[in-house]
Amino acid sequence: MDSVALSLQGRIDRPWRFLAIAIVFVIVVLFYADWRAYRSATRQSDEAQQFIRQTNSLLSSIKDAESGQRGYLLTGDRKYLGPYEKALSEIPGELDDLSKTAETAPREATQVARIRSLVNDKLAELKRTIEVRDLEGDEAAMALMRTGEGRLTMDEVRAAGAV
Repeated sequence: MDSVALSLQGRIDRPWRFLAIAIVFVIVVLFYADWRAYRSATRQSDEAQQFIRQTNSLLSSIKDAESGQRGYLLTGDRKYLGPYEKALSEIPGELDDLSKTAETAPREATQVARIRSLVNDKLAELKRTIEVRDLEGDEAAMALMRTGEGRLTMDEVRAAGAV
C-alpha cells in the first residue's frame, strides 16, 4: 500500500511542481521586463538632465555676452567686452554639445535648431550694437538698444530653451 500511496502522491505533486516552476519563470520574465524598462527610463532621464544642463550653460553664456555688451555700451570701456568675447568663444562649442545630446530625440533636435538660429540672431544683434557704439557713438547705440529687439530675441531664446 505504501508504494501505491507514494505513486499516487507523486502523480498529484507533478502538476503542482510544474505550476510552481511556471510561476517562478513568469516572475523572472516580468522582473527582467521591468528591469529593462527601468534602465530605459533611467537613460532617458539622464539624457534629459544633460540637455537641461547644457541649455542652462548656453543661456548663461548668452547672458554673459549680453552683460559685457551692455557694460561696453554704457561706459565705452573695452574691458567690459571681456565676458562678451569669452562667451563668443564658448557658445559655438556649447551649441555643438547641445546638438550632439539632441541627436537621439527628433523633438529636441528641432528645438536645438531653433535655439541655434535664435542664438545666432542674438549674437548678431549684440555685435551690431557694439559696432554702432564704435562708429556712431553711445547715443546711437543706446537708441538701438531701446528698440527692445535684443530683449525680444533673448525672450525667444529663453522660451526655446525651456524644456
